[in-house]
Amino acid sequence: MNLSALPDELISSILSFLEPDEVVLVQLISRRFKRLARDSNLWKNICFEHSRYEYSRRRHGSATAQAAEDLVRLQDAITGVASSNEDFADSNVHVTSSISERFSPSARRKRALISWDPSHSNEKHDFYDEFRQRHAPIAVDWFEESNPGRHAVPIDWYEGLKSGRHAAPVEATGLGCLTDDENVLHHVVAPMENDSLCVWQASSTDESGISGCLKARSQPGLLSAEHNHAGPVPTITNDTGAIENVSIDSKQRRGYFAVHDTLAEVDLQTLQVISRSKFSFPISCISRFEPLQPMTVGTTHTLNLFDPRARHQQTPSEPTEQIAGTNTSLFSSLTEPGPLSILHHPLTSASNEIWVGGRFKSLLCYDRRFWPRVSKTMFSGARLSSISALPYPFLSRSYDLTRNPGLSINDHVTVKSAPGATLMAAGEYKGKGSLELYNLAPSPDNESVSYVTESQYRNRQTISRTRLLSIAPHGSRIVFTDGDGCLKWMERDGSTLVREFNINDYIPWRRRSVEATRGAEIRTVYHDRAGADSPMIASSDDEEAEGLFAEGENGDMIQRVIPTGDEKNDLLIWTADGRLGIVGFGRGRGAHFGYRENSRTRDQNRKTRGSRTQTGGDGMDESDEEEQKERAERLFGMRMRRALERQADEARFVRSLGMGGRYERG
Repeated sequence: MNLSALPDELISSILSFLEPDEVVLVQLISRRFKRLARDSNLWKNICFEHSRYEYSRRRHGSATAQAAEDLVRLQDAITGVASSNEDFADSNVHVTSSISERFSPSARRKRALISWDPSHSNEKHDFYDEFRQRHAPIAVDWFEESNPGRHAVPIDWYEGLKSGRHAAPVEATGLGCLTDDENVLHHVVAPMENDSLCVWQASSTDESGISGCLKARSQPGLLSAEHNHAGPVPTITNDTGAIENVSIDSKQRRGYFAVHDTLAEVDLQTLQVISRSKFSFPISCISRFEPLQPMTVGTTHTLNLFDPRARHQQTPSEPTEQIAGTNTSLFSSLTEPGPLSILHHPLTSASNEIWVGGRFKSLLCYDRRFWPRVSKTMFSGARLSSISALPYPFLSRSYDLTRNPGLSINDHVTVKSAPGATLMAAGEYKGKGSLELYNLAPSPDNESVSYVTESQYRNRQTISRTRLLSIAPHGSRIVFTDGDGCLKWMERDGSTLVREFNINDYIPWRRRSVEATRGAEIRTVYHDRAGADSPMIASSDDEEAEGLFAEGENGDMIQRVIPTGDEKNDLLIWTADGRLGIVGFGRGRGAHFGYRENSRTRDQNRKTRGSRTQTGGDGMDESDEEEQKERAERLFGMRMRRALERQADEARFVRSLGMGGRYERG
């Protein structure tokens, strides 16, 4: 039978019975089959079937089905007892039939799919890309390093290593994104530890360069106002520990960089400083630049409204005046020091609200119209490192159709389609990570003013054992980082883990030892590449993971994560070791930019080791034995980690059955 003669509906029904990898192969048949195999509704069901939400529902499905069956039997018994009353019996028969329909397997799956569906009615979503980002292997492409006093790419890096003249790479101390008119990332801008400024190519869609290559670099000390170019370069960019210290005006091609107590405005086309605005206290964070609205600059003790169009008005007052609050035109004094993240108008673009989170235990909300007075506060109890927002309302567990059988689908859809936004906050609570979600609804009197509803959720027990550092929306998921170097994705409910990836398992390429043996031969021992920690995707095999930065130690962590916003929707990361890179999905290796052992040298080294194996004795020298020993140790460590993770999953499963007391005591 010719499949091409079948209607689209029948082919789509057939595709629903295939595995994901088989559906991908169907796309190669023809354009028609590619269109049908890329259908978003088809991949929505595939994403749901492979989600942890559905896995958890199936695991507890037997108990739920039994409870539903008992409820139906109870209704039948009530109907039988009251059978003498015809009207009462008819009403109970109707109730019994409706309950039976609600708790049938197909009905339970439908309700679970509606509860899980992360998309909203006014949100465009491609679930094919969603499945790729949820289950495809993760790869990290590291940006090219910046070495002082050398070319962007050294001609003979190996000779520099042998002679000891290779300069250590300069670490990045911030991260900014230069986008186009469609808010798609094109270039990455970062201040460096020597107060210089570097620009990287972040998109390879055009012919201007390779993704990750260094496009421009300023002179050292550009951002430091007190720097004397004849002397050494001071390193004061990151003294305050500011993470959100860069703001980019993509339309005017200008950047604003916080350097200690100074905000430097730089022309990104010429890499020249336009102006410097000095504040009375060290800058701890700055807001995102938005046209026609002043920026918000947070110092250790104050919040300041900074308008680049009126720089002459930014005359700093004395520190004593700012703490006392005598000057109310530009700044607002804080009762507790340490703002770390600033978010503008999370509800609508017409809003004047400014949300601030930091080392204090409450979220502060300001209104520009009533500046500098605090309009409202939201007590958190946690020390927040990063705040962000979703332009859709947050649904708490009380609106989960699987948890609340009495809730109708119409009620769920009504609440989900209501106007609102989700305020996301990440931080630390009593030594552990804290993920907090708040629903912001427009006020009945003024839609540009929000109020916090009762729909809230705080995950402080299972989210992470260390402090959360950065948070951002990523597709239909929430992505955040923690102090262990993990990059985790959660569903929008804040409780269901999608997948996680540890940056320390993916070593870019680390030089354990460099030996000059047999003349010009250099032997480099690489770490193995570890794949994503996903229950659906097995870890990658042992390969030579290549990247850029040759130096580094274990224990790196991602300080900030920003979605790229393009078709691939990758993640731009900045680590504590000053590395910049892009986290991609399903691309494997090959897009890494930087210094690598070329294929000819690698093949020669392998042939040399193979010839030694054939000619002499056991064919292995001490270096080969050490390399195999290190490889075996790494494999053993990875297997032990997976075994412990499985044991932890089993312990959680037993606790969910009500038998976790003895395990907890043990």
